[in-house]
Amino acid sequence: MLEHSDLHLWRVDLDLIGQTADLEQILSIDERARYHRLLSPEKRASFLAGRASLRVILAKYLHHLPQAIRFEYNETGKPFLANSKCVLNIRFNLSHSGQWMVMGVSKEADLGVDIEEVRPVKKTWALEKLFTIEERESLAELPEEEKDAAFIAAWTELEAATKADGVGLSGNQARQGNRVNSMEDYSKGSHAFSRINPIQITHFQLAPEFLGCAAIKCDENPHVKFYEFSIDDLPKNSFVKEQPLINGEG
Repeated sequence: MLEHSDLHLWRVDLDLIGQTADLEQILSIDERARYHRLLSPEKRASFLAGRASLRVILAKYLHHLPQAIRFEYNETGKPFLANSKCVLNIRFNLSHSGQWMVMGVSKEADLGVDIEEVRPVKKTWALEKLFTIEERESLAELPEEEKDAAFIAAWTELEAATKADGVGLSGNQARQGNRVNSMEDYSKGSHAFSRINPIQITHFQLAPEFLGCAAIKCDENPHVKFYEFSIDDLPKNSFVKEQPLINGEG
């Protein structure tokens, strides 16, 4: 069940889900074609596991067959549900990094999620183009061993907020607030809330060395619930069967 102020966050181990047979039958016709166009075995496996998991998770809320769900995209490429009979004001967003995918689900409230592995990255361009002077100074003052995690945590917030706001990285809403200062504690794995009006921010640690952020447009802190998507959540072979599918990019 999903109430108005709920935010459900699903963690998916793509490597684990990818070991399951017959995942391709869950995909739409267009998704199958896209899957077969991918040349890299790693990208093929990740795409297959991710799309199948996305469809099965949404099917839990919509009470529909996973393969009957159809997606459309807005001008920035953000997907949304297109089926008029099964939308039910469900909103969702997802992000991948390494073997992990996180998917956020809400009711009526626009949202965005992002996950990143904590790693050394070239920060110069992003700091100069997307962060304020105060944010750059705050990051520079941190101990060297904390800078990568603090930057990644700040970056996930920026990405999640822009997805929720429906604009690009230069969007005004995503640039409000002092992200780096607020990231110092979250970069160490805390689960905490902050706010960039009118967006509520939730930071979390997805797995060791992986930081995540969810942003949702609502008036109060959302009721956050974390779920683990497993092989047991996938339809049994007898349930997944060939049938005419709704054509649509998904």
